[in-house]
Amino acid sequence: MNKRSLEEKIKNTVFWLSYACVVYLVIGFLFETAWLSKPYSLKCAFSLIKDALLVTAAFLAPVAAFVLFSDWREQHNAVKKDTFFDKVLRNATQIKQDLTKEKNNAFANITLGLSVRTDEERVNSLSNIRNSIDVFSLRLESSGVNDNTAYMELLKAYKSALDDVITQLLFYKSVDEINKALCVVDVLHSMLIESRPTI
Repeated sequence: MNKRSLEEKIKNTVFWLSYACVVYLVIGFLFETAWLSKPYSLKCAFSLIKDALLVTAAFLAPVAAFVLFSDWREQHNAVKKDTFFDKVLRNATQIKQDLTKEKNNAFANITLGLSVRTDEERVNSLSNIRNSIDVFSLRLESSGVNDNTAYMELLKAYKSALDDVITQLLFYKSVDEINKALCVVDVLHSMLIESRPTI
């Protein structure tokens, strides 16, 4: 579908209304002169021009309202989508930072034997991150911004990778497994930023 700018729409509207006004004047002139068989007075010309402008103005108001309303709606939807994608990237970045903190704590516990926190605190923190991911997922599903299916699929893959990292961190898997899972998150996060739809 060819999207035209507001300026093009206005020019197009003015052209067609001017065309209709000229056609009205020609047909009115032909009727007033009985198909050019009688003379045409200046008084009739004034009346015909007045009527032509009146009819043109009557058509101009609703057409202009429709064109401007359509343009406003498109702009509003674009701003809404742009705001949504900004929020998604901010949430994704915050979740990634929280997981990186948890990874560092897990590495300290696994490799150095340092217990930075109790198991209950660690589980609570990871549960909070998982809740953030669930909220993130709900926003995706209820956003109504799913016309870019490739990006939405990327977001779902990102959510799945985040869930995988949390599972790894909850059960203190090996450092290599946690690193691999976080590498997947890093790659998907980079892809999210690079392929963010532009509105």
